[in-house]
Amino acid sequence: ADVFPEFTPALATAMIEETRAFLTQRLSAAAPKLKDVTQSTESFVSDALASIYGIKTPSKAGGLTQLDVTQRLGILTQPAVIASHSGPTTTRLVKRGVFFTRKMMCLPLGLPPPGVNTTLPMTMNATERQRVESVTNNATCLGCHAFINPFGFMQENYDAIGRWRTTDQGQPIDASISVDFLDEGTLTTRTPVDALKGLTNSMRFQQCFAKQLFRF
Repeated sequence: ADVFPEFTPALATAMIEETRAFLTQRLSAAAPKLKDVTQSTESFVSDALASIYGIKTPSKAGGLTQLDVTQRLGILTQPAVIASHSGPTTTRLVKRGVFFTRKMMCLPLGLPPPGVNTTLPMTMNATERQRVESVTNNATCLGCHAFINPFGFMQENYDAIGRWRTTDQGQPIDASISVDFLDEGTLTTRTPVDALKGLTNSMRFQQCFAKQLFRF
């Protein structure tokens, strides 16, 4: 409440309602496609969510609102999804990366080795990405963080409650990633939208989605 006083129970409810309405509308189509969920550039932005999206005039009467295509792409950039995988005061990029690694890409992931300090340093004037890199860029950690970090770093433009931002601690955001474990080859991107478009087009993501759907 001290860091994000605008994140009230009413706002949290509005986020959840947006995602529910979005899924209901997308999945009720005659022949829904995965891209309808993962690569949509529209959503149900209420008055309560307008400030989170940076939209002055959301669509009225429960209609769809066109989103900024340079900032948003599908359900994975909706505030409810982002906030539910953030920390209470920070973006928790590692937490976001672990979720994406395990649940979105179905990549195997173990626990940190015994004795490893997983606390990020409280470095002044450093982005969370820089803080994560400072403690994971070694052979002991890279076995897992080579997968975790890109999935977290690509989301750094979204703060802990899902708002778009271009700086963190006064420093410019770097959301660029490069991954080489996709069947399609190396994916190198500079923005979260480009990263999500490439990842959700990949065979690994689609196979993982099918696996999770059957499990559900």
